[in-house]
Amino acid sequence: MGSSMNLPPLPIDGICSGYVQSMNWLAGATSRNVTVLLPPFRTGCPNHSGYDFINKKALNIYNTANPYPTGTPTVVSGFGISGILNVPFSGGTVCPVCFGNGNLNYPVSGTVPARIRWRGQDSDFEVGAGGSVQKMEVINGDVRLKVTGQADVAMLDRAEGVIVDGIMCGRSQSKYPVGLRDIHTYIYTFNKTS
Repeated sequence: MGSSMNLPPLPIDGICSGYVQSMNWLAGATSRNVTVLLPPFRTGCPNHSGYDFINKKALNIYNTANPYPTGTPTVVSGFGISGILNVPFSGGTVCPVCFGNGNLNYPVSGTVPARIRWRGQDSDFEVGAGGSVQKMEVINGDVRLKVTGQADVAMLDRAEGVIVDGIMCGRSQSKYPVGLRDIHTYIYTFNKTS
C-alpha cells in the first residue's frame, strides 16, 4: 500500500514543439490573405515653402526650389509616392498638390495570412471549391482573425482596419492570446464598416 508510482517527467518542451508545428501547419492550410490598412505615410508637400505650425496648414507660397519636374508625374522610389509634385501657383491661392494642407498622405497597406471567422446573425456566405468565398454578404457583425506569425501580429497591432472578402472592417478591440504556455496565437476582432 505504501508504494508510490514513479512516473517519468512529461516532455513539456516536446509537447510545445509539436503544438507549434501543428499550429503552423494548420495556419498554412486554412489561412487566407487579409488586406491590412495601416496608418498613412505622411510627408511634407514639396510644392510650397513654409508651414504654419499654429494653424496646421501650408502658407501657400510656391517653392521655386522644388526638386521635382514641373507638371510631370513623379514616382519617389522607396516610398511608393507618385503623382504630380510640382505645379506652379501664384501667391494667395491654394497649393494644387496638397490643397493647402501642407502634407501629403499616402495610403499604406499590407497582407497577412489569417484564419477568418465571420460572426453575426445577419451574414450569408457561399463557400466554393478550395474554400474560396463565392458570395459574401454581411449586414451586421464582425470578423475574427486568428494569426500566429510575429510579423503579422506586429502589423495587426498597427492596423486601422482590414479588408476581408472585399468587406471593409474597422478595429473594435485589442488582441487577446490563445495557446499553450508562452506560445500564442492571437485573435483580433474587427467590426464591419461598409
